[in-house]
Amino acid sequence: MVTLAQLRCFLAVVDEMNYRRAAERLNMTQPPLTRQIQALEHAVGAQLFDRSARAIRLTPAGGAFAQSARRILAQTGSAVLDAQRIAAGDTGSLTIAFTVASSYVFLPRFVALL
Repeated sequence: MVTLAQLRCFLAVVDEMNYRRAAERLNMTQPPLTRQIQALEHAVGAQLFDRSARAIRLTPAGGAFAQSARRILAQTGSAVLDAQRIAAGDTGSLTIAFTVASSYVFLPRFVALL
């Protein structure tokens, strides 16, 4: 199973293209970051990075996965904000029913108050 923490780690490595800098950005050490990426690759069933002694780069699978991971994290953040707004009463829906005759007199005034 892929976790949000793994997605955050993956995108930090994608953005930095360096494990050490990505680990610093995430306020963690490099070994746990490496384990997160390895677990993610295992869960996905594909190698996401090509690694050499000097550099890393995304594989084609990693590039496609990075795009989806960004969308997932953005949607997760949006879902959290939506739930918080609804819980705080800052957002919701209002259903209005009216007759045709009242729509000409009362409805414009009512909508103007909103």
